[in-house]
Amino acid sequence: MTPCATPIASAKPGLVNSSRPTLPEVRTAIADALDRGRRTLVDVAQILCVSSSTLQRLLSDSGTDFTTLRKEVQVRLALDYLTAGRRVWVAAERTVLSPDHLRVVVKEATGLTPLQILEAARISATLEKWRHQGPPSYGSFLYRRQFEQWQRFDAQLQDLFADLGPSHPLSDWAKKTLLSAQRPDFRTQPYRRERRRRARRQSAELQRILEGVHFDPAPSLAEVPD
Repeated sequence: MTPCATPIASAKPGLVNSSRPTLPEVRTAIADALDRGRRTLVDVAQILCVSSSTLQRLLSDSGTDFTTLRKEVQVRLALDYLTAGRRVWVAAERTVLSPDHLRVVVKEATGLTPLQILEAARISATLEKWRHQGPPSYGSFLYRRQFEQWQRFDAQLQDLFADLGPSHPLSDWAKKTLLSAQRPDFRTQPYRRERRRRARRQSAELQRILEGVHFDPAPSLAEVPD
């Protein structure tokens, strides 16, 4: 899509592009408008350099309407933010929805609330951190507590995603999340080798950073001005 050279704030009404935008281009323009805090048909038409009536006809010919398409984009963006662990108010602000309205559209589209999705993202991030860090000392209180907590987290995610079919908007993300929730066998040689390789990579990266840092020597007393 070739964006209109005139920004929303100063676009001239009735400015018409010579070519009709495609539905993917309209979706991109809606996301662009939302990023600017705008959400109306006029805002999107100005980004696309077409008239509002032209945009309405295009959507009608494609079997949809602006409200439906905008809601689709808002839900997709909201899910991107929530699954990345961003707070609900951030997702609401970025999609130009109130938190209450965000809850309604996300629940309608996924069967889950924004808080449920956000909690799943946070659990996934925690388990990924534990996976990379490795377990506490075997047999210790911390080891047992983490083991039990991992099992609870896994069961919580399994219960949350139990009814998600292959066509669900969060299907792919849920599969990855459930896979990451499976506790590895920390005793196996493959896991230990991977840990050693990761440690070597981190050590080499740290060495490169330190070699690239040059410290100016402290000035001698003779070099300090009076």
